[in-house]
Amino acid sequence: MRRHLLVPTRRLSALAKLLLLLLSILLSVVAIFYLTIEGVRQNGIHGIALSDSDLERHSPALRMALVVPFTASDTSQVLKNLHTTWLQHAPCSIHRSYSPSIDLVFYFHRDILTHSKTVQQLINSIESEPALKQCFASVRFVNALLTMEEDAYPVGPSRMFFKLFNTLKRHPLLGVAPSLSGKREAGTHHQAIYYMEPDNLPCRANWLDRLYEEASIPGDFWMRGSILRNEDASVGEWTFAEHINGNALYRVDDAAFLKLLSLVEGEMSRDVNGDQYLHSYDVAIDLVRRNRSLVGWSEFASTAAKFQFTETVQNWYRTPVNATELCRRSRSTYLVHGREVFF
Repeated sequence: MRRHLLVPTRRLSALAKLLLLLLSILLSVVAIFYLTIEGVRQNGIHGIALSDSDLERHSPALRMALVVPFTASDTSQVLKNLHTTWLQHAPCSIHRSYSPSIDLVFYFHRDILTHSKTVQQLINSIESEPALKQCFASVRFVNALLTMEEDAYPVGPSRMFFKLFNTLKRHPLLGVAPSLSGKREAGTHHQAIYYMEPDNLPCRANWLDRLYEEASIPGDFWMRGSILRNEDASVGEWTFAEHINGNALYRVDDAAFLKLLSLVEGEMSRDVNGDQYLHSYDVAIDLVRRNRSLVGWSEFASTAAKFQFTETVQNWYRTPVNATELCRRSRSTYLVHGREVFF
């Protein structure tokens, strides 16, 4: 008599259920992968933002300013940025339920009150675009009040930079011209600022959200920005090759950092011909920190970790760079800075 191999019905049923479960999981993974790829293909480059609860847990009251320094000759470029790259790559997500305390500060080299047309153009550019207006708690104008002598290139931008931080030591960044609400904004003490020159351009949506996140998580930094990106190997031989570019996040509520900047400003004022610091505040910050006769080893070692590199912004200086392609390759980059940035 032939023997038959019998498998209990219950065991077959359990095995079938397990196979069906595994098949279902596999199909779900494939579907998610396809939808992700299709979303990127259809929608292009988008920023990834942390959740509201993440930000509230780490830094619920952080006040940040997006500072846009500019001269009269930069006005057309600033307006162009607002109407092109800032709209093509929206600063913040409309789906955010929290309201980050970010003030937009237009920082003028002279007296902005003598350029009323410029003030109105900038206000209209923000007010007419909900995608921009919704991102800021206020829009204000701050003067550097540089004299003709101070405003000379190339040292003028550095003097403008230090004047901003000297103002922050004394009082908040007070607006000197009517804001969107039609009145001067009350002074607000900021804990962090992002210094965004006119040739620093966004290449990915939600870039302002990303800056706010970096300023909030983690909070233990003084300066966070880009190293010099360049295909030329000889750059590595420059004494200032490892400096952090000035288009960066700064923690401005730490007296020790502001004291260091005062030291840097003093050293730059003695370098009249720019032989040592090249009239560049960011180069000077790096070289002064590394000068043991100015900053002792103990102080340097205890603050070294507060100067941090990030991929959120990339500085390409004078090297031509396609910002669209760069940001497609570097998924963590949101802003590109340089004199030859194109899209």
